[in-house]
Amino acid sequence: MAYFLYKIFDEKEQLVYVGMTDNIPRRFIQHRNKEWFKLMTRFESYVFESEEECREAETNEILLSNPIYNKIHNKKNNDLSQRTLHISDSVMQRMNLVKIKTGESLSRIAEKILDENLPSFEELIDFKGKQNAS
Repeated sequence: MAYFLYKIFDEKEQLVYVGMTDNIPRRFIQHRNKEWFKLMTRFESYVFESEEECREAETNEILLSNPIYNKIHNKKNNDLSQRTLHISDSVMQRMNLVKIKTGESLSRIAEKILDENLPSFEELIDFKGKQNAS
């Protein structure tokens, strides 16, 4: 099954929205009554073999491009912004080079970096317990 990352642009060529789907016509019908969908003058789509790859590409594109109407990844949305990792362009470029070289997903590369540089959950829990005992 194929998955599609799509980008919607307005008449000023501003990126309005980024999304993913396995069926572009069906997804566009679902979007048809949204304010931002009516701004579309052009769209691009990219094909991915897996849903995971497409979802990762969607998240990265939204974080890097900051489309006007992608509220789910918007920093103003407190719930998600607390769960979203914002990565500098230079770090993202390095991670993308590692992805190309190793074939690993960006999520797995980030996990490895964190595993190598942050204390384990056990260490953090033990540290918190020692703090509370003091």
